[in-house]
Amino acid sequence: MIYYALYTGHGHGCDYTIGCNETFQKLRAVDMDGAKLEAIAEAPHGISRDQWGSVYTEKILVLAVVDECDLAPEIVAERARKVEEQQADEVAKKRAEFERLKRELGQ
Repeated sequence: MIYYALYTGHGHGCDYTIGCNETFQKLRAVDMDGAKLEAIAEAPHGISRDQWGSVYTEKILVLAVVDECDLAPEIVAERARKVEEQQADEVAKKRAEFERLKRELGQ
């Protein structure tokens, strides 16, 4: 099992729509009890209040993940393939236009 901690601070931070007040962290723990302890120990700024009473880390959610898959290599490869296809299409269009112009100009 793979464990992650989602730390959420008080309020919405700079902009709740982009989650700038949330942080995911992959944990090294091998069981849920260890993950809980690690998540608490690694909490950003600790679980405490500053001099004005604001909570640095308001919520910690520990997630147990059965499996994970890094899709970035697949996404990069797919995007590269699409760029190559687009470039090949452009070349084919230009060649077709070139051939058309050669026929039109009698060369």
